[in-house]
Amino acid sequence: MKKRAQLTIYIVMGFILVICFMIFYYLMNSQPTIEQSSTDLIPELTSINLFVDSCLKNTIEKAVYTIGVRGGYTSDPPLAADSFLFSSTAYFYYEGENKIPQLSVIEDEISNYVSHNLPNCINNFSEFKDSGVEIMQSPIISETMVKDNVVQVDINYPLTLNKGQQKRIISKFTQEYPVRLKLIYETSNKMIKEQLLYPNVVCISCISKITDDTLFSIEKINFGDTIYFVIIDDKSIVLDMPYRFVFANKYDLK
Repeated sequence: MKKRAQLTIYIVMGFILVICFMIFYYLMNSQPTIEQSSTDLIPELTSINLFVDSCLKNTIEKAVYTIGVRGGYTSDPPLAADSFLFSSTAYFYYEGENKIPQLSVIEDEISNYVSHNLPNCINNFSEFKDSGVEIMQSPIISETMVKDNVVQVDINYPLTLNKGQQKRIISKFTQEYPVRLKLIYETSNKMIKEQLLYPNVVCISCISKITDDTLFSIEKINFGDTIYFVIIDDKSIVLDMPYRFVFANKYDLK
């Protein structure tokens, strides 16, 4: 009788152990295969982060350059001056009217440029095609802030990295590009406000007074009834050259 009771206890304990093992096996195999700190992915993850950061900075630089050439726009300005010297440069002053864009418009232009042109640099991550990492991309959403002395761009660019049974998702990237675009914009704004006081006269002394504290130099190029103003900032280097910001003023000379 005693032996039978002991056998029953052993059977019950064995049954419980089997059930526990089955539960443990189920839980282990039902977890998603996401390794948040996978050692195998660390080298590729670092390289991919650095690669995206580099592409983002290069794309911002090109956006800032284009903003300078077109007078605050990366796309065609709503009212543009065209000549053999400059193509599609925005009018900031047009026959007595202030046409200068809001700073938020310039920020949106940079954001749109980055979102549309960053993939050209990324090139579908072809640089990593032999790394063994599968990279799935999602659309890019960019946000730009023109700050004192820098242009900052934050992007939400979800990337899903798969390697074997391991998975990692990264999405946030930020870069700052050193350029005095905000001060250039503020200087342009002051020049246009001054121009509105003297509708058909270019006040050279007024321009000099405005730019005295900034150390900007100003080039003035006449082309018929349109004058192109080029603000040159030796303290901001873009594409290996002092930054140039161009806008046009049209005068009613009738």
